[in-house]
Amino acid sequence: GLINATVSANTTLFAFHLARVAVRLFAAMTPLLYESSIYEREIAFQFTDDSERQLEDLINCLLADLRRLQKTLRRPNMGLIPGLSEPTLLGRWLLQQAGAVKQAFNAFRELLHVSRIWKVDFRYGNLRQLSASQLFFVYYALDQCEHSDAAFQRRQFNLRGQPSAATRVNLPLRHVPEFAEAFGCVYGDNLRAEAACHFRSR
Repeated sequence: GLINATVSANTTLFAFHLARVAVRLFAAMTPLLYESSIYEREIAFQFTDDSERQLEDLINCLLADLRRLQKTLRRPNMGLIPGLSEPTLLGRWLLQQAGAVKQAFNAFRELLHVSRIWKVDFRYGNLRQLSASQLFFVYYALDQCEHSDAAFQRRQFNLRGQPSAATRVNLPLRHVPEFAEAFGCVYGDNLRAEAACHFRSR
C-alpha cells in the first residue's frame, strides 16, 4: 500500500516519504487526463480544444527529447519499454512519471515545515552534504531500487508493466527543473533536457 509502518509519524521525515507515496498517487491519477474512467460522471473533467492541444504538445515534447538523447548517446534503444514502444503510450508513460515527480516535489516543499516556516534546510547528520531537496530525489531513486538482471526485469514488466529502474529514474528526472537545480545540472548534461517541456505546476 501507499502508507505502511515504514512511514514515520515525524512530520519532517514524513515529508520525505512523499518521494514514494505522492509520486505513486499522482502517477496513478494522471491517466484520468486521457483515458475513459468510471469516475467520468462524478468528476467534472471537461477539456477545451486548447487544453487537449497542450497535452498533446507536452507528450510530443517528451518524445522529442527522448529521441535527442538516444541520438546524443548513440543508444537508439535507450528508454524503449517492452509493450510501450508505440509512441503515444511511451509519451503518456513519460508524462505520468515526470508529472508525478514534479507534483510530489511541490507537495514536499509545502509539507517540509522546517524549511517553509523556519527557513531551515533539513539535513541528516551523516549526510550533511545533501540538502533537503537533494534528499527528496535520493528517496525517489531509492524507491526504484531492484535487481538489475535481465530475467528479473522481464518478470517485473510482465507482472507490473514496469520498465527498468534506470529508465524509471533517469528519463523522468530530465524533465524536472527542480532536480537540475538541486544537483547543479546544466544544459548538455544527460540528466537535464535540452528543451524544457512545460508542465502545469498545479
